[in-house]
Amino acid sequence: MSETSPDRRQKPEKCPKCGSAKVLPILYGFPSAEALKAGLEGKIKLGGCVIKDGAPIWHCAECGHEWGELRIDLAILQKKPGDD
Repeated sequence: MSETSPDRRQKPEKCPKCGSAKVLPILYGFPSAEALKAGLEGKIKLGGCVIKDGAPIWHCAECGHEWGELRIDLAILQKKPGDD
């Protein structure tokens, strides 16, 4: 993932809409086997393969509300191997 959003670093304690503590991170991109397993176990929400700037990063498993914003650092995406 190419996320740089500061609110991704710390999981919210509760959903801002319903107050539930059942908050899950949303994972975008092609999921690994581990990510698929975590999604099936209800530990994360799989957000799909399309990664868009501004997409929500948190999901409430209780009410379905999604919030936060994915921020993609375009400089990282344009970096070529060997550029350091």
